[in-house]
Amino acid sequence: MKRLLVLAVTALAAGVMPAAAQSKSAQADGAPRLSRDWKRATSGDLIAVGDASEKTLREAVDEIASFRAAFKHLYPTWRLDSPVPYRVVRFQSPTALQRYAPRDERGRPRQFVSGYFGSYPDLNVIALGGGSTDVVFHEFAHSFVSRNFHSLPMWLNEGLAEFHATFEADWKKGRSLMGRAPANRLTALRRWQFMPIKEVVLATPADIGKFWRAGDRIQMFYAESWALVHYLHIGRRQNAPGAFGRLVAALERGTPAEQAFQESFGVTIDQIDDELRRYIRNPTFLAMSFDLLQHGAGALVIEPMTEADVKYIQGDMLNRVGVFEDAEKDLTSALALDPAHLSARVALAAARVGQDRASEAVGMLQGIVQAAPTNFAATYQLARALAVSNHHLEALEVFTRATKLLDASPDAWYGLSLSALALGRGAHANAAMSLVQQRRTDPGWYRARAYAALRIGLDAAAAADARQYLAEAGWDADTVYAALVAAIAHRRLNQQADASEMLDNARRAANVPEWTVTVIDYLDDRLSVEAILKKARDIGEKTEAHAYIGLLAAAAGRHDEALLHLRWVRDQGARNYVEYGMAKAELKRLEAR
Repeated sequence: MKRLLVLAVTALAAGVMPAAAQSKSAQADGAPRLSRDWKRATSGDLIAVGDASEKTLREAVDEIASFRAAFKHLYPTWRLDSPVPYRVVRFQSPTALQRYAPRDERGRPRQFVSGYFGSYPDLNVIALGGGSTDVVFHEFAHSFVSRNFHSLPMWLNEGLAEFHATFEADWKKGRSLMGRAPANRLTALRRWQFMPIKEVVLATPADIGKFWRAGDRIQMFYAESWALVHYLHIGRRQNAPGAFGRLVAALERGTPAEQAFQESFGVTIDQIDDELRRYIRNPTFLAMSFDLLQHGAGALVIEPMTEADVKYIQGDMLNRVGVFEDAEKDLTSALALDPAHLSARVALAAARVGQDRASEAVGMLQGIVQAAPTNFAATYQLARALAVSNHHLEALEVFTRATKLLDASPDAWYGLSLSALALGRGAHANAAMSLVQQRRTDPGWYRARAYAALRIGLDAAAAADARQYLAEAGWDADTVYAALVAAIAHRRLNQQADASEMLDNARRAANVPEWTVTVIDYLDDRLSVEAILKKARDIGEKTEAHAYIGLLAAAAGRHDEALLHLRWVRDQGARNYVEYGMAKAELKRLEAR
C-alpha cells in the first residue's frame, strides 16, 4: 500500500473535458460516429459513462448525489467538495472491469476487484463492474475519508467505507437509511472461519497482500472490518459519548492500536474480539434513518458517446493504472477516429511520460497548451513532463500557471514545490508545500517529495522530508520505508551516525514484517549482499533487494556492481514499487557518467 499511495500522489493523470467540449469523431458524411453501447450521463460535477443501461447510469448519478447530501448532513464539519469532477465508469458486465483493474506487483490485474476509486490531479475516477451500486458508495466514502483524515489503518478505512456503502434512498417514503447490515458480510461472518480481531486491526500492508491472494481471507477481512466499525460506531451500547470518534482520532495520530482501544473504550482488543463474536450472532442490527435530502445537483443530461470518446475513456483508464502500452493502443485508436480529440492527445502524452519518453511528451503538450491555455489537465501534464525531463525552471513556470488555473489543486502546488526544491529555492519550495497542506492535509506529501528528492539526488532534502513525514505520520510497519529513504540519503552524505539512528528506529517500530527487518539489516551493514538476495522470495522482495543493493553500491562508488543490480530492477523488477523508480533514476545518473 505504501507503493500505491506514492504512485497516486505522483500519478500522470490524463485530461477530462465536459461533454460539450469534446470534439467529434466523424463518419464519411461528417456526422459523428456514435458508439452503439456507450452513453454519458452528466449532472453538475458528476459524469457517468459506460455500456450499462441508461436507467443504470441515471440511477448512479442520482444516488451518488443523494449520498453526498446525506454525508453533508451526517458529518457537517467534513470537507466533502472536490476541486475536480467525478467520473463514474459503469460496465454492464462484471468481467469487463478486469482489463482496467489496478495491477499487482507483477503487473497483472488484481483479482476480486468489483470496483475501485482513484483520486488524480484532474479527476476523481470510480470504476465499477456490473452488480450492486453499493460499490459506488463504498468508493465514494473512501474519497471522503481520504479528504478528511491523514492516515487511517486499512481495517478502519475499509470498515468506514463498508458501513457507509449501505446507504439506501427510499424515494417513495422520503427517507434515507445508512448502516443496514449487508447480507453478504453477515453470511461470511457466520459461515467462514473468524479471524482474530487482532489480525484485522494489526494487519500490515504485507498481510493485506497475502489476504488478496486468498479469496476467503480478504472477504473475511472486509466483513470483520465492517462488523467492527458497525459495532463500535452504533452497536456498542456501553460506549461513552464520542468514544468511536476518539478511537479514530487516536489511530490517526499514530497511537498504537491496543492503547487506542483501551483509552477509547476501556477494554483490550481481545475483549472487543469476544464482544464482537457475540454481536454478529444477533438477529437484528441497528441502522441510522433520516429524511431523504435534496441533493441540489444540476439537471441530468444523458447523451450518446462518440467512438472516439469511448476509446479515449478506455485508454485513459489504462493510463491511470499504469498500463501505458495498452493505453497507447486505445488512445491511438481514438485519435485515428478524431485527430483533434484534445483529451486523448493529453492522455497519450501522459502515456509517453509513463513510457520514459518525457521529452516527446513535452513536444506534444506544448502545442496543446498553446491551443488550449486554460485547460488545467494539459497544463499540469506539461509541467509534469518538464519536471520529469529535469527542465525544472520551465516546469516551475508552467506549474505556476497550473495553480492559477486551479488554485485548489494540491497536486499543482506539490509539483511547484518539487521543482522549486530542485532549483535550490528552499523557501519557495516550503511555501508551496504549506499551500499543499492547506488544500489537502496529508503527511504523505512529505513522503512523496522525499522519494522524488532522492531520485534527483537532493539527499539533504530527501532526509529532511522523510523525517518530517515520520514525525507527522508516526512509526509503523508501513511508514518505516520512509526511514530507509532517509538512511540512504544520510549514507550518500557520509552521515553514518544519522543513517544508523534512522535504521534503529525503523527496526523498533511496531509490527515490522520480517522482510522489512531484513532490508533494514542490510542497509545497516548487518547482512551481506548474498544473504539478502537469498532471503528475497517473490518479485516484490527481489525488486527491493536489488534496488537497495544497487543504491548502496552506487553511494560507495562501486559503479559496476551498482549497474548490475539496478539493471536487474529495470528489466525484471515490479514496476508498481517505489524502489523501481528509485533504481531507474539512479541507473540513469550512472549511465550518463
